[in-house]
Amino acid sequence: GKTLQVREEKSGGTAVTLGTSYSDILSLDFTPLESNSSLVIVGTVQMYMMGTASYNSLVRARYYNSTDSSTLSASTIDVYQGYGGTNTYPRGNVFPSLLFFGGHWGTSQKTIKIQCARPEADGVGIIDNYNGRSRMIIMEIAS
Repeated sequence: GKTLQVREEKSGGTAVTLGTSYSDILSLDFTPLESNSSLVIVGTVQMYMMGTASYNSLVRARYYNSTDSSTLSASTIDVYQGYGGTNTYPRGNVFPSLLFFGGHWGTSQKTIKIQCARPEADGVGIIDNYNGRSRMIIMEIAS
């Protein structure tokens, strides 16, 4: 179909240290032009992760529709950073790609967010560390 509109948002580059509850990384207000169109959402998250000497680091990322209080279907991904023996292993600039495709959103405004959490207590996960940037693009496609 024809692309009706494209919107983009970048994070502010301020580091967010993750806890076990979801943190908002960035947010984009989007109003579809046609009620039966489809949305394609593409996002990347800049993250720094470090497993401890005896534990992995796990970061979970998702798209969240805060207007309807719902996680977008099949958008949640997990990224692991392993450990090795008695050493810690940091990894930076891990850019997981999140992709969502869905239709029939109506024409009311929605607020779509990228959210991240560290669902397990050990390890470290920091988003947009060292002035990194995360990004989300929403495209509306006519049916």
